[in-house]
Amino acid sequence: MKIWHLKIKSETPIILNVRKRESDIEKSKLTKDELEEWELNKKNWSRKAELNKQDEVVVPARWFMCALEEVCKRTRMVPHFATRKTETYTNYVQIFTVISNGKPLCKRKDLQPYEAYTNKTPNTKKRSMIWTIRPMVENWSAEFDIIDPMGRMKKEELKQLITYMGLYVRIGDNRKHNFGAFSLTSLTLIKEKGQFKC
Repeated sequence: MKIWHLKIKSETPIILNVRKRESDIEKSKLTKDELEEWELNKKNWSRKAELNKQDEVVVPARWFMCALEEVCKRTRMVPHFATRKTETYTNYVQIFTVISNGKPLCKRKDLQPYEAYTNKTPNTKKRSMIWTIRPMVENWSAEFDIIDPMGRMKKEELKQLITYMGLYVRIGDNRKHNFGAFSLTSLTLIKEKGQFKC
């Protein structure tokens, strides 16, 4: 087993848009005009951020895990222990556990609004555009612990994947417009044990 600690810092602002059942139920009872009014209230749109118990904004660890799986698919990096040329790290990283481990991005009250028209009914042919506001943080940083139970991935391989992820996959909402880009500032092995030595 290997446990890695990593730090990332922003290259572009991150937009947060976490769906929550409570908010979905609230909005489902509103008319279009009421919905736009609901969006303009900071108390409402700031709830779209991932918040800890101290009402501070954090990056969900699941976002980083999903991005790690995506970057393995895109790069098709062949593991150094592969027995065939078509093998990639895509299946291997699915056994990883990612844990948020660092200071929050900011206080909820410090969130900035990102405003845009969005489709109220994206899964239907009928388009109903509404004005929405999503929480945004301009300058941010985050820390994660990655647990690799098998301990077979090399530091250089993980570093390459995370570097590519920050540039081309990114995290958060509206990634296709280059939001959520980041750079890796440090990657440290904090624990290693078991039979696999890389």
